Amino acid sequence: MLTGKRRFQIRPHKIRKDSWGDGSFDSSRTHGGHEGIDIETSPGQTLYAPYNMYVERQNWPYKGDWYFTGMDVVPKGRGLGTKARYFYVAPFEEILGTNVTMGTPIGIAQDISQKYSNSMVPHVHVEHWKDGEPIDPTNIYI
Repeated sequence: MLTGKRRFQIRPHKIRKDSWGDGSFDSSRTHGGHEGIDIETSPGQTLYAPYNMYVERQNWPYKGDWYFTGMDVVPKGRGLGTKARYFYVAPFEEILGTNVTMGTPIGIAQDISQKYSNSMVPHVHVEHWKDGEPIDPTNIYI
């Protein structure tokens, strides 16, 4: 999972669609368009680097909620943008602040349905940015 098109996929990735909405890029949200994509996962699943990257730091998608985490990374490759963010991933501590090669285990998928409800499909939220603007990462992963 999260191995992108650049590496053999364990299973095809799928964009989350459930009663909470559509996890596609630029789908409607109360604050504007969705700035990333939501890739279905299984809670507890090991996630792998989809490309070579520098893992800048751990992040927290919800202010004041320290359970749900993610990571900010700098992708290494053409067409990947200048920054990427992953949410609902518990990153492995040893990768923080390091360069990681494609296929390296990077973390464990968290169960976001615990925050919302069982009707939300567990997923990893992925954003890619170039020069401060969100770019559609669908073709990287799907």
